[in-house]
Amino acid sequence: MVDHSNASFWTHTRTCVVLALAFALLSWSIAAASYAKYTEPDAQPGYEVLGAVSTTGLGRRALAVRLAVEGVAQLPNVHHVVGYAIWEKPWLAGIFVGLEAVPLGAWFLLHRVERELAAPRQRR
Repeated sequence: MVDHSNASFWTHTRTCVVLALAFALLSWSIAAASYAKYTEPDAQPGYEVLGAVSTTGLGRRALAVRLAVEGVAQLPNVHHVVGYAIWEKPWLAGIFVGLEAVPLGAWFLLHRVERELAAPRQRR
């Protein structure tokens, strides 16, 4: 059994790794949904939600479900989705790189702050 009462269990490194994984899953789902719409536009029910996300909770939930479903459904086509994202829609690759830069930058910033706080203060 793991003891989670220790305050140092959830470190900034783990937080940044979880953020990076979440952003990677989000990027994959967006690319997979875009690829599915590109390859089978008529066989994709509910894609009108992707065109204009309504401000209602139902529209956002429908979009989230569609992204999750396509993220899983397109796993066998990973090489096609990656190729499509790089060559047909380079902005999808930009989204992935941009989203992954956020947790990486946060990790560097938090690591630097942690080092500064751990170092003894020198008086002048």
